[in-house]
Amino acid sequence: MGQQFRLDFSPSTYWPESSGTRAAVAKIKGTARRAAVLRSLVEGSPSPPDALLTPSLPEEVRAQLGALHPAFMGGEYLPEFEPDEVEIARVDLASVTADVIAVLARRAGTEITYRVVDEYETDYVCAPERSREPLTLGELVGLLDQTAQPDAHPAGAAYGLIEGQWEWHLRAGNEAPEHAAKFVSVSSAYYPALSEYYAARADEWILMSKRNPLSQQSVAALENAWRRSPEEKRRLVFEFLRSHGYQRGWFRKYGARHHDFVLSLLVRCWSETSTSPTASSPCAQRSARARSSVPLTSTMRS
Repeated sequence: MGQQFRLDFSPSTYWPESSGTRAAVAKIKGTARRAAVLRSLVEGSPSPPDALLTPSLPEEVRAQLGALHPAFMGGEYLPEFEPDEVEIARVDLASVTADVIAVLARRAGTEITYRVVDEYETDYVCAPERSREPLTLGELVGLLDQTAQPDAHPAGAAYGLIEGQWEWHLRAGNEAPEHAAKFVSVSSAYYPALSEYYAARADEWILMSKRNPLSQQSVAALENAWRRSPEEKRRLVFEFLRSHGYQRGWFRKYGARHHDFVLSLLVRCWSETSTSPTASSPCAQRSARARSSVPLTSTMRS
């Protein structure tokens, strides 16, 4: 990565005695409401009504906003924060409903515990789960890159929250790398460089994807193997490896970026029962309770 980042940077605390503007705005769950507040601060325009500045909105207000445009629902359906819990990083997706994934930190005695949540009650497994001091920027990046959704598409499990979304839209969505990378934006009130870090990572990923020796059809076929029975998965995975010269050192030459992904498929081949999970993209699992009025096509970019 050409640009240098201080990966050892860490905030002194997630709970300052007097919260800065961005930390205060980070308590607002709705993406559109956050943007309106920040815009009013930058431009010096009147702030939105106090009723829209609360962390959460009543259900009837959320429904009214969603009726204006589905994007106004973005972030509004995140779970309620626990006492003393704050959002330390946020992943915004450019879906029609502006879906959000949030990294939360909470004081627990002498430790800080972490969890990753979204608007669909997804069960994420994050690491680290706890620390004694606030994470460094590098540790937060590691958490974002290692967080997995056990029943997710293998691309998400192998590549993490950010790059997993890029890979999904590049392969399954058949989008150009530039468009796939724009689907995700990352921000933090406590780590000012986080957004720039992933923007630089996106530039590298775009170049790497363009140099990728695998055809999209080949990788899509491998990714689709996870929907099959365990026996069919074994056959497809090994056919893929043989067809790309695995015995001739194909992985040593080209396959580093797909190494974890293929290994995750191999593990699934032997660890799963004969039933396969229902296919869906990392951002396509809808909560009937929260989004029952939104068509399934809303998971695609508007």
